[in-house]
Amino acid sequence: MKNKSVWQFILDCLQRQSPVLLIAVVESHGASPGKAGFKMAVAANGERRGTIGGGIMEMTWIERSAEILSHPDAPTSVRHLFHSRESKHEQSGLICSGSQSVLFRVMTPKHLPDVENIVRVYNEFGVGTLQISATDFSFWPNRRNDVDCEFTLTSETDWKYKENLGVLDSVYVVGSGHVGLALTRIMSTLDFRVVVFDDRPEAETFAENTFAHGKVCTSYDKVGDHMLGTGREYVAVVTTAYKTDEAALLSIFQKNPKYIGLMGSDAKADQIFADLSRAGVSNEILQRIHVPIGIPIASHTPEEIAISIAAEIIKERNDSVA
Repeated sequence: MKNKSVWQFILDCLQRQSPVLLIAVVESHGASPGKAGFKMAVAANGERRGTIGGGIMEMTWIERSAEILSHPDAPTSVRHLFHSRESKHEQSGLICSGSQSVLFRVMTPKHLPDVENIVRVYNEFGVGTLQISATDFSFWPNRRNDVDCEFTLTSETDWKYKENLGVLDSVYVVGSGHVGLALTRIMSTLDFRVVVFDDRPEAETFAENTFAHGKVCTSYDKVGDHMLGTGREYVAVVTTAYKTDEAALLSIFQKNPKYIGLMGSDAKADQIFADLSRAGVSNEILQRIHVPIGIPIASHTPEEIAISIAAEIIKERNDSVA
């Protein structure tokens, strides 16, 4: 969860009564390396967390942070940076084309209650909404806007940025064999809440899985009972047998996840699809299943298969917000 470390760093600084500079991308266009939601926090001693896109642009603002932090009452500002040497506007130092708008906010101990709530939301796998303007910094737990990042600009002093924070997407790994273990390891490094399911409490790959944020031992026909139906859930069905695959699929259809992937050969998929069709599952629902699961990269080992699945899930998520 890339932004959790940034907010935890800000919290640590504020608890020491030390101001810290929040630098956040609020809008981007074209081939900009920093996308809306990217964040970096820089302390007075130069220690930092996060990124706004890297390169000389990032180093420039790290170097300027000490000067900005020397004025803790400085107004929050937004700078519009252009990634081109030919631009007539403020150049970022990058040459990749595109542009990004970046806000600068000095965080002081007065922001401590809101930052504590932000970190708590991440720790509890919840959600909340952040709002920043030239005069305001507010956070509301248990609230979610329809758009994850929204920036409105009327003038250089009249603007507003809203962002959904927390763990917004969940991955359910159904089956904790070697592929399931490898997949939870990879997905746990990304911005997903990862839950693994298995009906074998004695399975070594289930008992020793320390990567998943949650582990549920249950029969596969009950997997859907543990889903919230948020529309931002991704399910990878990687059990050891086609009958347990079928049970899991029948259980999760009712929750309408954003992504469903099924591990197996074409022959296995044909058998499962025929059984599900006889059980009354519509062809429209069956066509939503990604099978064979994962992006085709000629993968063979559990780790390679897990990488292909993770890539497909990331693509599915990012395509929907592009």
